[in-house]
Amino acid sequence: MKLSQMDKNLKEARCAYVERRWGGLVEHINKSVEDIWKYLLLINSGGAVALLSLMGAKNSLSPFHYANYVLGLLILGVVLVGAAKASNYYRIYYLFSKWKQDVNQFYSDSICWDELVNKDESRSKYFYLADVFGWISFLCFAGALAVAWANFPS
Repeated sequence: MKLSQMDKNLKEARCAYVERRWGGLVEHINKSVEDIWKYLLLINSGGAVALLSLMGAKNSLSPFHYANYVLGLLILGVVLVGAAKASNYYRIYYLFSKWKQDVNQFYSDSICWDELVNKDESRSKYFYLADVFGWISFLCFAGALAVAWANFPS
């Protein structure tokens, strides 16, 4: 049923749903952006502190020949966390932009309510990419620990 064909109460209920859904998606976008900034601050400041601590503690890293491998795995893990956060943001942004297009079509009587909801549901499937990035990042961390543990001088 198109918007113009609905009685007043149904129209108000459907429009209220649209506003709640819209607000939820905007909230997710804002949270994703906030998380990205917090993450960037954390990794940059944490990396600087770790590097300065290492520089102050050691004159040479020659006994730690494996340090490059550990550092490489940890850096890859950090990059993957960033990729996961970015993919989450773009996924929510995609859902919001498509929802916005569909709502505009609904408000202009181009599509009916059922089509609006079905399109949204069909796009809102589970998204694996961020999970894949997260698990690989965790494996990088575990691998770095394993390399460090196996090569730590006795």
